[in-house]
Amino acid sequence: MFYCTLRDLVLYLHKDENGFRRNQIGGDNLHNAIRIHHALATKATDYTKKQYVFRLQTADQAEYLFQTSDSKELQSWIDTINFVCASFSAPPLEAAVGSQKKFQRPLLPCSHTKLNLREQLSDHEERVMRLESMLEEHRRCPPEKGAKSQVVQNYKEKEVYLNYELKRYRTYTYILRTKLSQYLEMGAAMSATMGAGACPPGSLAEVDEGLQPMAAAQQPPGLPTTDLEQPKSSPTSAVNRCSFTVVHIIYYPDQHKTLPKEMSGMK
Repeated sequence: MFYCTLRDLVLYLHKDENGFRRNQIGGDNLHNAIRIHHALATKATDYTKKQYVFRLQTADQAEYLFQTSDSKELQSWIDTINFVCASFSAPPLEAAVGSQKKFQRPLLPCSHTKLNLREQLSDHEERVMRLESMLEEHRRCPPEKGAKSQVVQNYKEKEVYLNYELKRYRTYTYILRTKLSQYLEMGAAMSATMGAGACPPGSLAEVDEGLQPMAAAQQPPGLPTTDLEQPKSSPTSAVNRCSFTVVHIIYYPDQHKTLPKEMSGMK
């Protein structure tokens, strides 16, 4: 079992409860840290060995399976990770231009976005439409019969990439829309209690007022845990904590590092 701390766009895995409760970030915790920028969390419905397992796919194509304690915690972790990724991940860089025909994935920056939530949602929606158009165009031009295996392989890789990116950005769009609608409802309730001096329900100013504190604090939604605190050393860093089990690692991107024994032994 690992103890987890989610801070901004990094998931820290603690080996013991002491490091988890003290919020120690360093040493082995840095080695076990997982960057979640541009990541996607989904239910691992195809994994039947254990219950309440979610899959985390990261920007470097690594894939992790995590087991939680119950269905409520499972959904909470999925929503939290996807909301943090959708809110803070910077827009991807444009794809490289060159003479090579081999498909290459665009670079995904690990920095924080400079957009607020509404601008971030708008950017995600534009990318969904762009990816739908790219996928449709890609499917209209399949490889000819008898094409070289490399050409077919490149075609398949690009189709897999476009499908995954479309799924990821649709998830981002959905969860940001949900959060923004919740802020609108919250703002409308606050306007009713504050009286005439408040902004009209559903106004843009009201939404901005609701988003500014959230963007400043970078606060992800809460998890059903009993140990949740704000670190004194970094008042703008949001921390969510929970314990769960790493049940499987499909691919570890850094070939120059060895897996911790606790990770490599779980299959």
